[in-house]
Amino acid sequence: MLPGYQVARRSYRTLTEPDFRNRRELQRWVKTGMELQERLRLEPFIFEGSKAFVQSNGGIEFLWDPQLQGGALGLEFGSDFETRELDCVLSHLANVPGEDIVFIDVGANCGLYSLSVARHFPKSHSYSFEPVPTSRAILSANVERNGFGDRITITGKALGDELKNVRMTASYSAMDHLVVGNSSDELSPLIVDVPMTTLDTFVVEQSLERIDFIKCDVEGAELLVFRGAEKTLTRFHPPILLEIEARHTERFGYRPDDLDEFLRSFGYLPSTPAPANTGETLSSLQEGIANGLNNFLYLADTHK
Repeated sequence: MLPGYQVARRSYRTLTEPDFRNRRELQRWVKTGMELQERLRLEPFIFEGSKAFVQSNGGIEFLWDPQLQGGALGLEFGSDFETRELDCVLSHLANVPGEDIVFIDVGANCGLYSLSVARHFPKSHSYSFEPVPTSRAILSANVERNGFGDRITITGKALGDELKNVRMTASYSAMDHLVVGNSSDELSPLIVDVPMTTLDTFVVEQSLERIDFIKCDVEGAELLVFRGAEKTLTRFHPPILLEIEARHTERFGYRPDDLDEFLRSFGYLPSTPAPANTGETLSSLQEGIANGLNNFLYLADTHK
């Protein structure tokens, strides 16, 4: 069943099935669904009992909940940046020496990146940080569904710059975030307490001897994550794919340029998110922002 049809059916609940099938809107939504399948490389949906799964053309099956914003199809009517940036990650990892790849997925959500890395690199291991219970449950279901339990370690801790308990929204899936200040200012109807650790601490606890790539999308808390990863950046200098948006960083009291300056102090430079050896190094973060980018690939001098 086409995704467009499902969305349309929910959008016109008051119509009877015969009426719906004859409306002009159906053709428009089905066309949108077909474009969605092509852009996100989707195969037809799989229905098993009360659950629905959508399969990528790479053979990965994702649990799909149409009521959950930001799940596997959370961007169906937005841009295709997830596809472009996933290609960026996989391409850079393909150039890593050896097969025992270590991938850090900060803000793993439903597992798009972690599962894709596991699928493409059978001897890799992903450490997936997803502190929001609802998103972590879907991530766990996806890992189990695809038989990647030996390649992906899921942790319910948030990453930041301290070892402490923090509060997070738990209502938005891909847009859930750390709560700063008074929770009464948040629009989220559900806020949960979660433990926070640092990446430096995690590396020691897991006895990691390599980190080959870090993907970080935590709705504005990126600077906190990397402040807690100074030893990791100095030791491994992994490529970093991260989101930088002023509307999110403002929540934490810093500017996008502050994060850029912090990473530059470790020898990193921003570039466009693209496959290995094809990205364009940016003269400044603001150049990328001016060109409409909100996701950036940071490479250390040792990787240039």
